[in-house]
Order: sequence, then C-alpha cells, then structure tokens
Amino acid sequence: MFTFITCTYNHEQFIILHLESIKYQIYNHFKGIKVAIIISDDGSSDKTVPLCKKWLEKNRGLFAEMSILGDSKNRGTCKNIVNAFKHLKTDRFFWLAGDDVYGFRSLKKVIKELSQYELVTAPCLAFYDNYESGYHIEKDYNKYKTNISNGLCPWFMRRAFTITGCLTEAPSTVFRKELLDKEILDFVYQFKLIEDQPMIYQLFKKYKIKMKYLDYTYVIYRINPNSISHTNNLIIKSAAKKDLEKLCTYYFNEKNWFYKYLAWLRKQMINGNRWIAFFLPTNHFLVIRQKFFSKRIRQYYKKAIIDDATRSLQYLEMIDQYAMKFLKEIEQEI
Repeated sequence: MFTFITCTYNHEQFIILHLESIKYQIYNHFKGIKVAIIISDDGSSDKTVPLCKKWLEKNRGLFAEMSILGDSKNRGTCKNIVNAFKHLKTDRFFWLAGDDVYGFRSLKKVIKELSQYELVTAPCLAFYDNYESGYHIEKDYNKYKTNISNGLCPWFMRRAFTITGCLTEAPSTVFRKELLDKEILDFVYQFKLIEDQPMIYQLFKKYKIKMKYLDYTYVIYRINPNSISHTNNLIIKSAAKKDLEKLCTYYFNEKNWFYKYLAWLRKQMINGNRWIAFFLPTNHFLVIRQKFFSKRIRQYYKKAIIDDATRSLQYLEMIDQYAMKFLKEIEQEI
C-alpha cells in the first residue's frame, strides 16, 4: 500500500485543488494499488478541515484507509509533519503541503526509484495565481539554476549543502519510512516552522544516502505569499529565524572542521551579515559549476521546466475545473 500525506494549515483556498491532484494520480497511475491518505492539520481556523472531510466523504472509494489528524491546536509545521509520520503505516509515501499540487507525471514511477536509491528528488516546477488572469508557471531560469545545481552536486559536497542551506527541495523529495527512526523524528519535533532542513540534515548525517536527482518534475509548488518561505509576517519570520539559529547550534557540534566553518558562516548570515556569503565555499562551488557545467544544468532546466510548462498549465486548469465543480456541489453543505 502507498500513502499520500497532506499537511494543512488554513489552506481553504487551495486544498480541493491539491486533493483533486491526488485523485488524478490514483485514476491515472495507481490502478490496482491500495492507496491510503493522511491529512494532518495544524489547527486551521478556516474551512480547511470541513472541506477535507466532505471531499473524502465523496471520494471514499479511492482509498483503502483515510485519516484526518489534528485537535484544532496550532503547534507549528514541524510537529504537524512528525505527527503524520507517526501515523504512517506504509514504507512508501509522498508528503506535500495542502497548497501545493501533484503534477501530471506518475508518482509511481518516482517511488519505484526507491528500490535502488534511499532518496529521490527533482527540480520543482513553481506556479502562482493572480486571481484575475489565472494560473502562471514560473519559467525564469535564474530562479531554478541554484536548486538544480544543488541537486546535481557530487556526493562529497552533499553534507556541506545540508549545512549551508537545504540540499533538496522539500516538495519534490521522497524517501522510505524506514529511514525515519525515533531519533530523527525527535530532532525535527523540537523545531517549529522549518522542517525540511533539520530532516535532510539528519538523514545525510546519519546514513550514507544514495541519492537520485531526476530530470523531470512531478510536483508543482505554489508561490504562496502566506507561506513561510514568502511571508512578510514579522512574527513568522522571527520564529523561522529561531529555528535556523537552533539548527546552527547542532551544526557547531560537527567534528569536521570544514563543517564547523560552514556552520559559523551560516550563523553570521542568519544574523543579517549577508556579505559573509562571499566566504562560503559552497557558493563558490555553485558559481564554478554554473559557469563550467551550465550545459547540463540548462538541460535539466529545459526538460523539467520549459518542456513541461505548457502541459502543466493545461493540467492545472483542468483539475481546477474539477475542484470548482466539487465546491459548487457542496457550497450549501459547508
């Protein structure tokens, strides 16, 4: 059996589009496979949970097991995702925020890669909605090249990149449940908002991860002004900064002097000394890679972003119609 994990917090505007993308995956790529779904809510104050319940009620035939977790208390992203992981029964799973969308490509094909690799990731296609002219796919090369460079970095640089930022993009990263032992879950649980950096850092610290970076996209990331990554809310920014500062205290415990040096530089940047980035070896590595290996980076960019952009836009518009149809059907019930 395979599990979809959805983490929600005030995703009323987006959650049905997200769920319809799961439905598309099941109908088109998961026939003959038992599928479970876990929706873990972090105390949403809007209609996110009622909408999820109504959608599951009308689509119960899609799933062998369904769970909605949460007790109306807001504890933060990290505790929310750990709670979902603790209820996870299958070794193979995919986890995504309720404002993001699974793409048109088969997730089953991605999951099969886990038979040879411990961690699989890929470029993450981004989109936004300006509510007037519809959906737009982000296609600016400069906004993708660094993440692609990270994903293509050689094995001996991966630990360094987990300290100076995050090696992989969380929405498009998949691994097996067996890697998530109590030690790693407890580590992530102590943070509030930033879950991907502590998790990826611990995974690469604890295991000799064999990673595969695919040249196509299977998740479409929403550029949401209310998300942790894009918010202007000073309270959220402050909480995220505290997470990063706490994470740096663990980086300082590294025995390798090179990692300690990277941790010190990262701490300076978190505290506002952005100029210190000039001394980051990982940054110089990226500049060299983008200058001398730009052909390969552009090949990934073209295949994963440009070649899929038109079809992904059509796909978003299609599942949006399904979402709007569902919302119209239940508008008197919510």
